[in-house]
Amino acid sequence: MPVIAGSIILLMCAYVTMTIIKPNKYPIESVAEDNITSSQAAEVVEPTPILEPAEVERPYKRKCTQAIKAYGLTPREGEILFYLAKGRNAKHIAERLYVADRTVKTHTYHIYQKMGIHSQQELMDIVENIEG
Repeated sequence: MPVIAGSIILLMCAYVTMTIIKPNKYPIESVAEDNITSSQAAEVVEPTPILEPAEVERPYKRKCTQAIKAYGLTPREGEILFYLAKGRNAKHIAERLYVADRTVKTHTYHIYQKMGIHSQQELMDIVENIEG
């Protein structure tokens, strides 16, 4: 009996593995899909396309680049501005740029001085409202 149960489990694992490797050749059909009527099929909503990170970041980069030029920021301040405009904190920025938290805070202070602002929210508002 254990040999038969083991064989069945082994065959099921092999079938599941093959459906993962070649899903079109070995389709697993759902019972729920067979019971959908034509009126229900019309109600099925297509999923919204997922935006690639590059597509989402482009407008921010463009706006941040304009802010960097407008306020005369250094290249490193520009990198930090990009992260601040996305709402990131000093610790996250420091980890991404491989610098100390204090270095990020110093750059942030200089950015705020050059832009004449006092908070990250003000920075985000400025970048968001830049035409481009």
